[in-house]
Amino acid sequence: VASVGDRNKFGTYLRDQTGLDYADQRYYNSAIGRFLTSDPYEASGGVGEPGSWGRGSYVVGDPVNFVDARGLEPCPANSSYCVEVTAQGGLSPAAFCRMFPQNSWCSSAHPDPHDPATSRPAPKIDDPNVLNDLAKHYQKLVADKKLTDCEALAAYADFVDVNLAPGARWAAFRPFMPTDFGGGGIRLEGNFGFKPQFNDGTKPGSDQSHHFAAFFAEGIKLANLPLDEAAQALLVESFSWELWGLYGDRAMTWNFNLPDVKLGFIAGMIGYQAARAGEEQTQLGYMIRQNLCR
Repeated sequence: VASVGDRNKFGTYLRDQTGLDYADQRYYNSAIGRFLTSDPYEASGGVGEPGSWGRGSYVVGDPVNFVDARGLEPCPANSSYCVEVTAQGGLSPAAFCRMFPQNSWCSSAHPDPHDPATSRPAPKIDDPNVLNDLAKHYQKLVADKKLTDCEALAAYADFVDVNLAPGARWAAFRPFMPTDFGGGGIRLEGNFGFKPQFNDGTKPGSDQSHHFAAFFAEGIKLANLPLDEAAQALLVESFSWELWGLYGDRAMTWNFNLPDVKLGFIAGMIGYQAARAGEEQTQLGYMIRQNLCR
């Protein structure tokens, strides 16, 4: 492609005055055919593809069939198969299925992420249970302190927003709900990253993803109400849940916790907006980062 000063180079990158090619998230050196820094997403290597451990390589050494417009993820050329991968830890369908090839979504209805001939837009997920693998992946990143719990929740939401069928959004965060509430019991804890006002007053730094998951689902249920009525209902419900814990059958183990009330209300409002969005993407990850993360 012709450009002023012939700056458009290999892989759609722009060459700057240093002679390096700018790839949005990192620089590419055309003389050695490698990025100057490793992939910013630290879990980019996958056991199913040894070449992926060379995290400075361009498209795992296959520039004929793949491109990498942002320096973050190999994508089959001329395909919409790869959804953008974020430096915060979000995954494309291709990256997800490379990590979990036996996942039912990947092994049955999903194309081969390494075959450009069969790549196509990923089918929407209508069974939230397939997201347990993804939730466990982020649980480990938090435990290893590669992401905070809030960053991990937002990155999970990035994937959900793009790939989950709208009709399944009510259960989008089910993997993080307690098992006695029908969830997967997966907890994000060990590297707290929520804003201080959402830090559990009784157990500082403890898991807050289960609170988000529960109230997100409650917000979905209120989608038919006007905004002011939904907000009022969520406020009453968030207080009621804490009061039930204080005075109900769990009074010996629960204490009234204002940070949980605040987080529950915001999570419910995010769920409400997600339900009202219909077929549109809802920017779930963005809303979590803006409203809940430090």
